[in-house]
Amino acid sequence: MSFVLEVQLRIKPENVDRFMKQVLENAQHARKEPGCKQFDVLVDPHDRTQVMLYEVYANSEAFEAHWSRTNAFVSALGQEEALAPSTSSQDGCSLFPQGVQLDCMSAP
Repeated sequence: MSFVLEVQLRIKPENVDRFMKQVLENAQHARKEPGCKQFDVLVDPHDRTQVMLYEVYANSEAFEAHWSRTNAFVSALGQEEALAPSTSSQDGCSLFPQGVQLDCMSAP
């Protein structure tokens, strides 16, 4: 079962160039990691301060391994200084195209 993460970021305008350089470097490394199926960096074409990361991992363990290596990126970025308050994330599991996998859905 794939582990999917969507992260919405709002970058402070004065930090956009530095953030872009570092996030692209991080994405290139992430794509080479075992278990990383996809790592996309998307930018709003009308507002460079709005960035979305779309990440797909083979499973939650692959994401945890990625996150343990990503801590250096987050520290180097100085997250509190670079990101605006509206930053958020959402994780989930893939139901399609892999087919419905009810075990990844929590009971009501």
